[in-house]
Order: sequence, then structure tokens, then C-alpha cells
Amino acid sequence: MKKLLAMSTLAGLLSIATVAEASAWTRYGTFYGPRGVSTVRVTGGCGYGYCSRTAVRTGPYGNSYVRRTTVSRW
Repeated sequence: MKKLLAMSTLAGLLSIATVAEASAWTRYGTFYGPRGVSTVRVTGGCGYGYCSRTAVRTGPYGNSYVRRTTVSRW
């Protein structure tokens, strides 16, 4: 009985995690300039009253810039 309860709880937690991931998104961009190619990858999502966004920009020389933002509705 304990094993069944533990498995049910685990299945419930996994289904909640799947719902939270359903609002996730990703965007990509490639830019061509006089010095080479730059890329940007932006990911984000919302769940449990919070929304977050992460942007990673990589320049033509391989330098990267990361910016993370999180907001709460409370």
C-alpha cells in the first residue's frame, strides 16, 4: 500500500511539472554583420506565479552575454 501511495504521489508531481513546462518557449536569432555572425537564444516560461526569461547573446568573437529576469505576480 505504501508503494502504491508513493508511486501515485510521484506520478502527480510529474504531471504538475509537465503542466508547468507547457508554457515554456524558446526563440533563436542569427545576425550577420560586417564583423561576423552573432546569435541570440531566448527562453522563458511561467509557472506557480512566476515568469522567467533568459537571453544568451554570442558575438562574432565568441564572447557571450547572459541576462536573466524573473517576475512574480504577488
